[in-house]
Amino acid sequence: MKRFLFLLFLIAGCSNISINTSAFDSSKLAAENSVKNSETYKFDGLAESLKYTGYDQLECSNCYRFRYEYDSSQTGYGNREGKMLAQVITHHVMLVIVENRQVTSVIADNKWDEINQKEI
Repeated sequence: MKRFLFLLFLIAGCSNISINTSAFDSSKLAAENSVKNSETYKFDGLAESLKYTGYDQLECSNCYRFRYEYDSSQTGYGNREGKMLAQVITHHVMLVIVENRQVTSVIADNKWDEINQKEI
């Protein structure tokens, strides 16, 4: 009987892990897509430089802050069409908060709110 209960406990524990892994994976994918669809990245982000560099678990379950980094070919944030821009490789750090698989915040370099397209 003890073996059966242990096996049942082990199987139940594994199923919880897969649910959490699924939530994490889909949250990470949502974060990556939000970076790729951000105005700053779309304008001149260098695709080959995009890297996932880590995450933090936030206080609520299924809440994460993901970190992505990439280079762009010019300075500035957002869609800079028609603006005078310095042609210099600029490194960006994007922090993306995902709560229950929904992106709630995308911040570039602790300076630019990608969702609302404004300076912080």
